[in-house]
Amino acid sequence: MSPVRTDPRENPMKKGHAKNPHTEKTHHKKRASALPGTLSAEVFPAKPGGPFPEFELDDDRSQRYLPAGRPFGVAISGGGTRSLSAAIGQMRALIDLDLLDLVGAVSCVSGGTWFGTLFNYVPETISDSVLLGPSIAPDKLTLADIETLDRDNLGGPVPRMTNRRIIDRLTLLEAEVAIGRLPENRVYARLLDHLLLKPFGLNSDSMFFALDPASVRAIIARNADLDTDDFFTTRTNRPYFLANATQVYPTDKHAVMRHVAYSPLYAGTPQLFTGVGPKGQAFGGGFAQSFAFDSKTPTGSASPVTVPTPSPHFLLSDVMGSSGAAPGAFLDQLGFSDVGFPEFNDWPAVDLGQVPSALYSFVDGGNLEDTGIVSLLYRQYPVIVAFVNAELPIGTKSDEAVDGISGQISRLFGKNPKKKLGNNQDTQVFNNDHGEFAALVQDLNKSRSEGAFALGDYTIRANNAFGIEPYPGDGKVSVLWFYLNLNQDWRGQITDKQVLAVLDSQSKKNNFKNFPNYSTIGQNRGDLDIPELLWLTAEQVQLAANMTAFSVGTSACATLNALRKRFT
Repeated sequence: MSPVRTDPRENPMKKGHAKNPHTEKTHHKKRASALPGTLSAEVFPAKPGGPFPEFELDDDRSQRYLPAGRPFGVAISGGGTRSLSAAIGQMRALIDLDLLDLVGAVSCVSGGTWFGTLFNYVPETISDSVLLGPSIAPDKLTLADIETLDRDNLGGPVPRMTNRRIIDRLTLLEAEVAIGRLPENRVYARLLDHLLLKPFGLNSDSMFFALDPASVRAIIARNADLDTDDFFTTRTNRPYFLANATQVYPTDKHAVMRHVAYSPLYAGTPQLFTGVGPKGQAFGGGFAQSFAFDSKTPTGSASPVTVPTPSPHFLLSDVMGSSGAAPGAFLDQLGFSDVGFPEFNDWPAVDLGQVPSALYSFVDGGNLEDTGIVSLLYRQYPVIVAFVNAELPIGTKSDEAVDGISGQISRLFGKNPKKKLGNNQDTQVFNNDHGEFAALVQDLNKSRSEGAFALGDYTIRANNAFGIEPYPGDGKVSVLWFYLNLNQDWRGQITDKQVLAVLDSQSKKNNFKNFPNYSTIGQNRGDLDIPELLWLTAEQVQLAANMTAFSVGTSACATLNALRKRFT
């Protein structure tokens, strides 16, 4: 009998699992009254070389994030449900190695942001051991371990992200648009709200998000009509969460993309772009508090400013929907910038009150830079662990790769693939004068059988497009790259025949032919042999997470421990 169910979508959760209050109801009260008409918000103009606002918090809060004490930054790339699944195992391994307390920030893109938002905001009543699943050695792995997912596991929603559910939800959302209850540019975000946030009680059309109770108290001190029930806050002692997106203007064949980041404290970019808006406005130059993002022109010439309360206001689903809006940039260039994908009002963090806001398209962070590494380089973390959960395996002949390595990485060294997927901009951040990229390619190929990881020390390219400053001292940053690729050592240790049969499955409804580099869209086929957009099975999620946990926690354990000793 095949270990693969006839339709794995029918029962992706544990059989007999009791209803869980965390997934059956939201964690917030519905607001009894409308939000106030205006908000008082802080603005943080960028300072040359930093520091960033999270480094200037009071008492010991900033100590959680400062590179001097927590030298590791973690980057999680885009890749839809593939990256979300891989990141579960990657983070599980970092926690098992007791490395999370050395991580100051986690910077995410697209599917990585889907993981990062949940990892930071799911209520603490769900332990990390449940949230990320148990650590199981490959030689102990059984079919029972992979054929289901605990409903409180971060991968739990993925086996239910079927076309059927997507279409049903889109139909309801478009009905809300038709009667004026929802702007068209929020449709995609609210779809993710339903698919990914609702199972954890994080769906809300009335709640802001913030860092912690102290930051909420500071907001309420200036906004008496708000209270603690108006905010989601992050789990305690988490690294600082950064979600990367891309602002686009103009939105035609001359499109220009600019890096932005969202975080629990603020949203924006340290770069100042002058004269780039529809009326010649500046863009960027710092940050505004996240609860005031998407507001129209502020009143006041210095921080804090007064802004009209955004309606609808910026939600956790907007973070996910903007950072992970992969088709948005392509629709922009075709003249369909308002078809379901995010648009937000924005004004620069300079000349406050003098520059009118403008409505911009905000699309997938990966349209410009898909690793998430830029936000960590801005903050000068001396060690970056970069999880590149690419769709392309090492050695690919695809025109989206250079020397068999995804353009996600090669572009950072000035090596642009032939197929640029709409991005013709210069995104090189590392010098490549001494063959640094060639050395990385060589090292990744050498380690393919044990998890495809490689350590390199790099200097920052002068006058790079992101305005990243040189690193102090010897000017080098250490990057430990993990490239998603089949770990042959892991597979060789699996002894359960039913698990091996799943790994060999080429069933259209549970396809492992390209494991672990699942297609970002259309990995499996559903009813009528139609490609499923986002759906992965429980087996696909579990095996990807198990393998990446092994690659990080076993294959690269010695390298990570050496970095720990070197920088602490």
